[in-house]
Parts: sequence; C-alpha cells; structure tokens
Amino acid sequence: MNENAETSAAVTREGGVSPAFRRGLLIFAAVIFAASVIWLILLETKSSDNDYGYLNGVCERINLFGYDISPENLYINYRSFDEDEVCISRVLDGDPNVDELVRISKECGFPSDVNRSGRVELYFEPIDRDRNIVIWLVNDEPELVYIHNAATKEYSSLKGK
Repeated sequence: MNENAETSAAVTREGGVSPAFRRGLLIFAAVIFAASVIWLILLETKSSDNDYGYLNGVCERINLFGYDISPENLYINYRSFDEDEVCISRVLDGDPNVDELVRISKECGFPSDVNRSGRVELYFEPIDRDRNIVIWLVNDEPELVYIHNAATKEYSSLKGK
C-alpha cells in the first residue's frame, strides 16, 4: 500500500486541509453557532417572562396605591423552605407590634392572617432613606404589607404615602 493512501483524505499532498473538508468544517461550525444563538434567544425570552412570576402581580397590586415598585428592586430578607410550614407570627415571634401591623395591612385590603401556615417570604422595597415597604408573602401571595420607618420606628399604611 502506498504511504499517501494511508493518510487522511482531509489532508492534501501539500500538507494542507482539502477544500471539501474545510467547507464541511465551516458548515458544521455555522450550524453549531446558529443553534446556540437560537437557544440563547429562547432562554432569554423564557427567563424575561418568568423571572419574577408571582412578584409581578404583588408589585402591580402595591402600585395601585401610587407607588412604582418592580420585582427586580425587591430585597429578600427571609424565606422559609418548601418543606417548612411556618406562619408570619412564628417568624415575628412575640413582636408587640403584630396587632398594629395587621390593622394597617387590612386597611389596604391585604388578608393579614399572621397565623396562616405555608412557605413564608419577607421582602423590602426602599421608598426613601428611612422608609421601606415591607411585604410578607405566604405561598407566593401577599399576606401582610405595610410601611416601616426605620428612623422613627413607626409603621404606616400604603395609603399614607
């Protein structure tokens, strides 16, 4: 057998890559590139629709009171795990202001059942230097919502913007 016959068909006698192999490699690279671009577009579309899921609805409801908050600006402060069945009153554990918080939150139409068990999350949305909107969720639904003024240690309703 000839030594040249044993070498790959992709290599020419001059030691370079054959034009057919080069075209095939270029087509393969173009297909991989196109597939990755399509995949990236699909992932981006899916993630932009579902990044915040239920938080979009929570923010829309709070914005009805004249605020302009969005899920990407919320700071999560507490989250129970899915297997945990806890309630807001257990997390607050004897806070003397619970009755006031329930009254304030109910003024704005939130259920405010601090004994409802489920997956509990606590979010903050800064309004200004001293005030934050405090959002307690139970199973992805707003349960207790109020404004906390860190400077004065006072609580107020969303209506008191």
